[in-house]
Amino acid sequence: MGRSFESVRMGVKEVSARWSRAGRALKKEDQICGQKLSDMAKKHSSEAFYALDDPLEAGIFSALIEILKEMEDTQKELEEMREEIKRLQKTETNGEHYRKIEGLPDAAMKRY
Repeated sequence: MGRSFESVRMGVKEVSARWSRAGRALKKEDQICGQKLSDMAKKHSSEAFYALDDPLEAGIFSALIEILKEMEDTQKELEEMREEIKRLQKTETNGEHYRKIEGLPDAAMKRY
């Protein structure tokens, strides 16, 4: 006989599919984030199966883990950039060189 209840993994897949459909209804610039969130929900569904019995809770838990990991990666990259700016400040004398770093606004330099 088959299962009479849905596994958490299958439930998370359904939640993710609903989130994906909802993401497509967002404004064009937000659709990428909606799809990314939908993908994040599935990332840890197997592990969450052991601790959580609610598919929605498992999906949110998984997405939050992925968001925190991305935040940590971004913070590490930012710290590396700050260290590079400090290194460049020590080697440059006129102060104009590091403003030429692509994508770094002049306002960001005022903090250093």
